[in-house]
Amino acid sequence: MFLCRWLKHNALSYPQIANLICNSKGDLESIRRLAEWLKSIHVKGRFIGHVLIRAKGNVLGRSLEELDEIVGYLEYKGVKRDWIGYVVGRCPEILSFSIEELESRTKFYFAMGMDEKDLGTMVAYLKEFGLGNEDVGRLLAFKTPFDGLWFPRLLTFSHHKKIRTVVIFLLTKAGVSQKNIGKVTALGPELLGCSIANKLDHNVKYFLSLGITLRQLGEMVADFPMLLTYNIDILRPKYRYLRRMMVRSLQDLIEFPSYSLDERIVPRHKIMVVNCVNFKLRYMLASSDDEFKQRVQAAVERRLRFESGVIYDKQADTETDGSIEKLPFDFQIAEIVEGKTDLCSDYKDIPTVHIQNSA
Repeated sequence: MFLCRWLKHNALSYPQIANLICNSKGDLESIRRLAEWLKSIHVKGRFIGHVLIRAKGNVLGRSLEELDEIVGYLEYKGVKRDWIGYVVGRCPEILSFSIEELESRTKFYFAMGMDEKDLGTMVAYLKEFGLGNEDVGRLLAFKTPFDGLWFPRLLTFSHHKKIRTVVIFLLTKAGVSQKNIGKVTALGPELLGCSIANKLDHNVKYFLSLGITLRQLGEMVADFPMLLTYNIDILRPKYRYLRRMMVRSLQDLIEFPSYSLDERIVPRHKIMVVNCVNFKLRYMLASSDDEFKQRVQAAVERRLRFESGVIYDKQADTETDGSIEKLPFDFQIAEIVEGKTDLCSDYKDIPTVHIQNSA
């Protein structure tokens, strides 16, 4: 009974507990023994139940000597003892491998270009930037497809030839500060695999050509590392629309890359223009179609009440005011009306103000 309560406390459901007891073949002591062993290799308490369930094969039937042999092999390959717990906690299946299976899997990574000494050096190097075990674990666990398989791409990178050179580039050419470099690598592990010559350098030069200072670029990358991985040919028309049609600042560019120009940015901007309302980008782009429609409806009704001199609900005013940005629209409205563009085909029930061309 105590064991069941303990397993329940460690986030296991009753069906999972029943399955675990069945796998133990009635030997409840094997569950307690494995749990104590997991604690000894620094697996965090909240992951122990997860490991007991996810570890495949007859792991409960394995001796502690066999499990220690797996840990010893990982340490031999450069994984520090205090990091073993994180590896096992995130990849419990490793406990079901024989040493032969473990060797064959590590040989795969070495064949892909990872040096035998790279893993331990890589972990130590990344932790120098202030990354904790969990941050490093997320980096190593970031997987990409290769020939139908998914594997941690970072494990194939050379510390000196790849990781170190990208980090130096980010510090010296992309304006990322020493304080933020750990944050950048943790949030954007894809950056460590990008080509400097064909991708990173090209993107940095483009952003600097827009008038963004190196320091500003570094801050933008720290907030959104994926900015340096975007295709410039796709980003360029978004920037033009941002500056010429929406009259937004360069800093706002960071909120644009992940949204489609033709499917979201342009249609929503045109709806705002024709209805004489304007929102901050996060309210304009991040909301669903229904939320955006409701926000436009509320803003239009609020404006109409104000123009007609009708007293309106101050509380509703306060709730919507945070999303509203007051920018001049006259030149945009004239341009779009002259083009006779159907701006509200998807939002016909939104009240609009029809503006006649004064010319």
